Amino acid sequence: MKPKIKSINGAGFDWVSFTPEHERNFEVYLEVGLGPSTDDSSEIFQFRVCTPTRIEAWLEENKPMWGINTLFVNRFEREQVEAALEELVRRMGEGTWDVLRQRLKGFIQSEYEGMLNGQ
Repeated sequence: MKPKIKSINGAGFDWVSFTPEHERNFEVYLEVGLGPSTDDSSEIFQFRVCTPTRIEAWLEENKPMWGINTLFVNRFEREQVEAALEELVRRMGEGTWDVLRQRLKGFIQSEYEGMLNGQ
């Protein structure tokens, strides 16, 4: 079986209508429903989308940070973010859902790991 994107949502905002104030300096968190292509089930995965400019500004004001579960983009382009997610899912190949989940967790975090709750 292959993994399939079932939904894409902003964490606390409407992804479809979202436009950042500054397209080259932003950070958002997305929640993506992914599951087996063979049925309607899904599991939520979370990741951050941000620009290098945003990270640079953060580093100027704060301490160093880790860069896991993050998709870096030069500027906001919804289609580019969605295409990158589709490519990631395609690269996971085939396998049982447990195997695919483990592969995905190398890039984005499962809802059960508490990323958006600061854990």
